[in-house]
Amino acid sequence: MLIYSTHKDTELYALLKQGDRNAFVEIFERYYNLLIIYADKKLKNRQAAEDVVQEVYVSLWNRHKSINIETPLTHYLYRAVRYEILDIFSHQKVEDKYLQSLDSYAKNFSEQADYRVREKEIIEIINRQVDLLPTKMREVFLLSRKENLSHREIAEVLGTSEENVSRHITRALSILRKKLGLFLYIYMLFRF
Repeated sequence: MLIYSTHKDTELYALLKQGDRNAFVEIFERYYNLLIIYADKKLKNRQAAEDVVQEVYVSLWNRHKSINIETPLTHYLYRAVRYEILDIFSHQKVEDKYLQSLDSYAKNFSEQADYRVREKEIIEIINRQVDLLPTKMREVFLLSRKENLSHREIAEVLGTSEENVSRHITRALSILRKKLGLFLYIYMLFRF
């Protein structure tokens, strides 16, 4: 039996590429706490830091066969955590901007019509656009949004790959964003 704690990072990486779970566990145990500390300093939120680091490790394992790390493993892990954090900050800025825009629009809109009538009309508009999606894309999108299934669960239900599911959802969101306009698209993301 191999003693993984004595292996260098390059050796662990080579074993990981072959699908060695013990090598992955060693990489996890070797760097997990350091990455949490790094992420926590940036995010100032321990739970968010743990989520980010776990996401990096999940991605590392899911992509272990195809991943090509040309830098030291530690550099790769820290860079992956940093990109996840930047993504969070970027999404937060965009979300804040759109929520402010949505609030402003909603205040003006609420003066014109009753909330329930307005919401019903918006949902009907969104549903009409969703119904216009290609059949398979619509099915994947509805399983994701209405049934709240993960990409993996949808792939299992439909007998397809997670990448295919992800592609369908990405395309559906792109089509709906173009068809619905900014306000209705954001509304759909938060309420649909």
